[in-house]
Amino acid sequence: MLEIEVDHKFAEAHLAIWVDEELTYTHPLAGIDKKHLIVFHRVQGHEFHAVQIPPGKHLLRVQVSLGSGANDQSGTVQGEFAGGSEKMLRIQFGKDGEMSLSLE
Repeated sequence: MLEIEVDHKFAEAHLAIWVDEELTYTHPLAGIDKKHLIVFHRVQGHEFHAVQIPPGKHLLRVQVSLGSGANDQSGTVQGEFAGGSEKMLRIQFGKDGEMSLSLE
């Protein structure tokens, strides 16, 4: 089992995950507009998902699309998956909007 945790700053985006070049998971992402001091707006989203991954060594490719195409981000991470165990894929976006991936 692959647990997926996404922290993002997008009002609307689309998450796609490939396992060994096979599209395995897609999901729309939606954030909530949080107002600070009336004039400052910040979108925040935190989501959890899960997908079954067969045992073995796999390359995961993650792509987050914002719709315009210009801001699409993707990255890869490799991991060994044992039968009956869980791994956590964390997808986070920093203040500069850059995506980081970790597999634990």
